[in-house]
Amino acid sequence: MRRHSPRYPLIALQLILSSSIGSCRLSYELSEFDANPTLEGQGGEAPAPFGDGDEPAGDGGSVTPAGDGDGDGDGDDDGDGDGDGDTPLGTGGTASGGAAPGGMGGEAPSPGAGGAVMIPDNWWDDTFRTRVRVDVDSSGLLGDLVDFPVALRLAGGRYEQSKAGDAGIALRFVADDHTTVLPFEVERGATLEESIIWIRVATTAEPFWLYYDNPGAPSGEQPNDVWSNGFVAVLHLNDTTVDSTIFGHVGVDSGSTSTSGRAVGGREFHLPSSSLLLGTASSLSNLFVDGATVSLWMNPTTYGSSLYPRLLDKSLDALAGGGFGLQLNNQDTGGRVHFEHDFSTTFGQWQTDCCQLSVPGWQHVAVTYDSSNPENDPSIYIDGNALIVNELSAPSGTPPDDSTVPLSIGERSGGSDRPFEGTLDEIRISDVIRSPDWTRMEHRCIAATCAMLSTLSEALD
Repeated sequence: MRRHSPRYPLIALQLILSSSIGSCRLSYELSEFDANPTLEGQGGEAPAPFGDGDEPAGDGGSVTPAGDGDGDGDGDDDGDGDGDGDTPLGTGGTASGGAAPGGMGGEAPSPGAGGAVMIPDNWWDDTFRTRVRVDVDSSGLLGDLVDFPVALRLAGGRYEQSKAGDAGIALRFVADDHTTVLPFEVERGATLEESIIWIRVATTAEPFWLYYDNPGAPSGEQPNDVWSNGFVAVLHLNDTTVDSTIFGHVGVDSGSTSTSGRAVGGREFHLPSSSLLLGTASSLSNLFVDGATVSLWMNPTTYGSSLYPRLLDKSLDALAGGGFGLQLNNQDTGGRVHFEHDFSTTFGQWQTDCCQLSVPGWQHVAVTYDSSNPENDPSIYIDGNALIVNELSAPSGTPPDDSTVPLSIGERSGGSDRPFEGTLDEIRISDVIRSPDWTRMEHRCIAATCAMLSTLSEALD
């Protein structure tokens, strides 16, 4: 006669592990098993729970609950399907499909076995199975930049592109508080590794995290939110003339062509004249009243076949009447950056020292200016460095209302006699004055690296 011992119910075991890298959660289930099985042919007496009858488990013997010797977890080693536990305890079976908890004569569970998953407490969303820390290079800055769009290139083999989703849409970026989701935009190249991802970080003083490996995730891009900190126009010029800000300006092309750029793609301007017109939207009107910043990357083919070729222009005549003009002065062999702004009595005119430019060659140009006071002078930067600015004509009076004058790229907005020849890329217009640190970091993000994948990569599988 076979006696049946009581059976323990399903056991859920949760371990909380602590280590130098943080806390983890480990969940693991044990199947039901006989706590005190009785074996046939042994007089109905259950053996003591020891591996060989005379040594406690852990001291030379082992206990394998509901084992059948073949490690398949079915409690049946003789193939008759009755699960009668013919194999004596301690001779080799394991519970729950061949894995027994450590200390019970079997192998200890490992992450992923039997449903066990180790998840750090600070893991943002465990449906994204892999994460990599992203470090920000803020070296040389005098302070932290807030809500700054950094550029990240996913090169270097520190992530698996096949798990990033179609064109990067299944990526997510999270601040170092492991809670705040950061907006991003993918400026697409031929592959994701040839693309640039723009992420607006809360501060450049902290790293952030890239999460991916979630094939079912919807697109996470939010371009408008990336460029929300004072930007009124951002044109990547990467096979498109559409602005990435919430204003959605569209450049109307006249003779320019798509080409490779400094970031990804750019726009080439040709002689005798070519341009992009952004129009007369209110967000682009009277920009420099109370302060504004314009910046771009340029690669001039020549210093210009005409006098003062235009980079950006919002004027009615060749002397920036009715608005302003960001220009090149081609009167010197080495070239200068030239800036003009109209006033009711006398227009203002400034330029850098000679020989600051390279032709051909990519250079980052930025101008900040506040026209609310005629005593103010602009600041002009090349490749993140503030240059000496010479005042050629002191402004007087009040700045004009330029709301009816279209903003033009690559040519004078009021004509076709001041063409720029070369390639432009990453044109940005802000209705705030950016700091020298901001301009320096903006240059670094394209010319070098301002954000990079660290060696710290973690996966949940």
